[in-house]
Amino acid sequence: PFPTYDVNMGWVFFMLLFDIVFYSVITWYLDSVKPGPFGIAKPWNFCCQGLKKKKHISSKQNFIGKSTYEEPLPYLKVGMFVKKIKKVYKGEMVGLDGVTMNIYQDVITVLLGHNGAGKTSLMGILSGLYSASSGKVYFRGENIFSNMKKFHRNLGV
Repeated sequence: PFPTYDVNMGWVFFMLLFDIVFYSVITWYLDSVKPGPFGIAKPWNFCCQGLKKKKHISSKQNFIGKSTYEEPLPYLKVGMFVKKIKKVYKGEMVGLDGVTMNIYQDVITVLLGHNGAGKTSLMGILSGLYSASSGKVYFRGENIFSNMKKFHRNLGV
């Protein structure tokens, strides 16, 4: 009256191992795409983005804003380019509005500004705590948003 199945313990362990791998991959993917309140969400197709050609910029290229500019000393090397970073919070509250600057290697850099100027927002974006609404940040010629894990190894986060 009852159907019989040819199941042995090897098959049971195989299915348990398969479930572990399958659900681990699903958890990793969902955590990357929807990281919660902290962290940068990756695009839904981030697994396939490693297949396209990567763009590198020259380390000699400078991104200079128009408002205030001081000519850098010729021996300084640019370690990080911050280009037109914008951060818009819920609604239309603007936290950062097109910040562009160079951060030089072996030089102490200080962010000064009044309350609400965006210093913490900028540091949160640079460290990967928050995502930028637009703009790019290059560290040693590579866009940090395309490979935040590699940048974190250099940053020490």
